[in-house]
Amino acid sequence: MAPLQRPLRPVRAVGRLSLAAALALALAGCSKGTKSEAPRPATPQPVTTVAQAPKPAKPVTHHVVIATKKRLVASLLTPADVGLGWRIAKKTSSTNPQHFCNRELVGLKPFARTDAVFKRGKGGGFVAQRMSAYPGAQAQSVIAAVQDLVRTCSGWAHSEKGITTSYTLAPLEFPSVGDETVAARLNASFSFRQKPVTLTTDFVMLREGNVVVYLSRTAAVGQQPPAGQLAALAQTAAGRLTAAG
Repeated sequence: MAPLQRPLRPVRAVGRLSLAAALALALAGCSKGTKSEAPRPATPQPVTTVAQAPKPAKPVTHHVVIATKKRLVASLLTPADVGLGWRIAKKTSSTNPQHFCNRELVGLKPFARTDAVFKRGKGGGFVAQRMSAYPGAQAQSVIAAVQDLVRTCSGWAHSEKGITTSYTLAPLEFPSVGDETVAARLNASFSFRQKPVTLTTDFVMLREGNVVVYLSRTAAVGQQPPAGQLAALAQTAAGRLTAAG
């Protein structure tokens, strides 16, 4: 497949770029959603469990939930953090996490979560951020599940609305940020107007205490910036979370 060299400008192509960002963001959920999260799929999908969920943690108090939500919201990146020309984008409908490598990760539910999506022009790419707080040691379980996913799954295919997309997943060299870090590159290849298109998403999941921070950047293949830019965003996100207490 020949890589797409120019930005994706047609509306449908931009939609596929948005879908790739949504799929990558779905990985950050790693859990059963709340009512405000993505709608359930119309047709149940067979899954393979990657890891057994640990015993339920002790209930989190209402005060802790409220305080944690405020901390996460205060720690969100801004368009200025992402770079010149970036703006807040309308959140995409999250793809069913079971589609990610056709697996369900650990089935853990965060007690607090917030996210943001940024875009730059038409076809200029997406940056996504999600922060999820887990009770007890469940944040470590989420990171372990993603590490296992990156280590054991190198590719899969998924068909939706008559379009088949092939995915490849590979570890991404990345500096250590926070208590734990796992990073990877996701390529999504499909056909658009009888021409092959490949979109690339570089993502990192890092843990700061009981909070898992997910960051990703999606663009047409060949248009991804150096990984150092995502690393700088990760450092900013981790520092802001620490500063927020």
